[in-house]
Amino acid sequence: MASDSPRLILYHVSEVHAISAQQRGLEWLFLGRDYRGKREWERNLGAERRLNYKRHLTKVSYELRNEYIGWISELGRPFWNQWEWWISRLATRSNAISPLYLYVCYLEILRSVLTNRGEDLVVVSESWELLESIENTFSDVVVCVKPNPVRKSVYGKVHVTKHACMFCLSWSKFILLTSLELVLARLSRSGRVNETPFRNNHAVIHTCIDDFAAETAAEFKDRYYPGLKEYLESAGIAVSTLIWLCNVKLARKYALFKWFRARSESFLIPHDYMSIFDLLKVFETIVKSGNFALNSAVKFRGLDISPLVQNEQRLQRRNTGGAYFVLQKFMIRRWREIGYSLALYFDTWELKHCEVPAIHAIRENFPSCRVASYQHGALVPKLLFANYKTTSEEFSHAIHGDFLIANSGATKRYLTSEGFPETSITVGPALRYAYLQGKTHGRPKSANKVVLVCLPMMTSTAEEIMETVHAASLASIEGLTMYVKFHPMMNTEELLRRLSFRWPSSYHIASGTMGEWLAKSDCVVVAESATMVESVYFTIPTIVLRKETDIDILPLDMISDLEDERTCEFVVGPSELRESVVRIMRGRPHDTHTNVCDFFEFSFDSLSEKLVLVLKSNLVL
Repeated sequence: MASDSPRLILYHVSEVHAISAQQRGLEWLFLGRDYRGKREWERNLGAERRLNYKRHLTKVSYELRNEYIGWISELGRPFWNQWEWWISRLATRSNAISPLYLYVCYLEILRSVLTNRGEDLVVVSESWELLESIENTFSDVVVCVKPNPVRKSVYGKVHVTKHACMFCLSWSKFILLTSLELVLARLSRSGRVNETPFRNNHAVIHTCIDDFAAETAAEFKDRYYPGLKEYLESAGIAVSTLIWLCNVKLARKYALFKWFRARSESFLIPHDYMSIFDLLKVFETIVKSGNFALNSAVKFRGLDISPLVQNEQRLQRRNTGGAYFVLQKFMIRRWREIGYSLALYFDTWELKHCEVPAIHAIRENFPSCRVASYQHGALVPKLLFANYKTTSEEFSHAIHGDFLIANSGATKRYLTSEGFPETSITVGPALRYAYLQGKTHGRPKSANKVVLVCLPMMTSTAEEIMETVHAASLASIEGLTMYVKFHPMMNTEELLRRLSFRWPSSYHIASGTMGEWLAKSDCVVVAESATMVESVYFTIPTIVLRKETDIDILPLDMISDLEDERTCEFVVGPSELRESVVRIMRGRPHDTHTNVCDFFEFSFDSLSEKLVLVLKSNLVL
């Protein structure tokens, strides 16, 4: 390395006040998802000096996807015969959960930035492990400088200690709260578990339920599989619904347990079939899933990502979010011990760690049962990965449902192109989107136009959207009324804590169904949510807000090349957002496809007949 090589000055996001005056005039890169941290560094170093790599990130994230999936598939090959591998963060590889692929893209972008560069560059990241990978990878071509080495050494040790503390705290919290849930479930039940409805061969639907999906109606309405229970019953199948309470406070769970027990329908509360002793076995399983012996030096395209992979394993060992699903193994085993008989099990087809434990347990305890994995979302984002991209060899070893149901012909063709055998996928009815049948956007004219801001489930993305909307001052645009719709499963309290502003009275809360609000809206602002698909389907002018330093998980990218053939308008930052909204409010919206509805190929007619046909073709009926 030449003595005149440029310096790469590495800072952690927490060191914002440690930067020297000499470095304030340098160009800099921010590599991370921490939106608040990025804004703070912009105030210190200047937003105009930050290198904008958004377009490059989009390009790289699409270019590397196939190579990355092949690489991570090979990484897990030695462990394919162990079911615990398939619940790990590395095997699940969801970009909505894990930043590993994002960090790989960052390293590739940095390699490009450093090519023929002659000036010093400041690099800021939220990840100590990413900074270590940068130093390991590029120290041969640039001088990597770590200002304040003593402070960094202390911070590094604190970081390791923090991981150990978080491991203990996460598991202590999980065991305590789950134990309390088990007690509340027992107190909500009078007498023994009702075993009668489960004696005959029948189907179980595992569905996710938030706080508003139950008590707001006299009878339960399934958000994800509306009508599925009725369709199965019309085919002569007895059905029970296995409830999965998500984003529900502990204080509310007792009331919800009582609510479900009081319904006339057959509901299964998983806590009835679990014990406190199961929690220790779950702890052992999750820790094992983060302890697979990988090579000490892990490289992708010559990039040293060993620290990043090791961090993924550390995070997996305290992945209490996946622990609930491992508990289902003990639940299903107890079904067999009680004498239950199971013919058909419906679950989502989305994330491995959510689905694998139940599938594995069913094959152990109910070998004749057929597992139907349902792809319930409108479209599959190309950059989600999760359970929607594989290789043919990996698929043959992975744990999947007996038959995979896609909700449209277009989705089946896409998933087949992503490595799934065509014979494993069946096209079924678009249950979640049946309400779109025959819908048109016919909102009556009014003085004020309505802009609907739809927030996704991930709090970090919702924070960036609201900060951008607030900075764009959308609510101040004359003749505009702004409504914000929270995702039913997002942590609203956490979002409000993280925002840099108090919630203004001009930001109205939209309550009710998405269909109701789309019918009222003149413009929709959205990011990282399937709502963009529904909005485009309604032919509503739709603005997709792209994140400045993160991969965009966009369901619409399955339809077209987002750069050339737009289904909606894509913007980055407050100024672009405001400009787009003003243009739409003045009656000059962007062009949208007229054949989007045809592309989806959703099946709305004779839903029950179509589902029965699917079941018959898979030897269920």
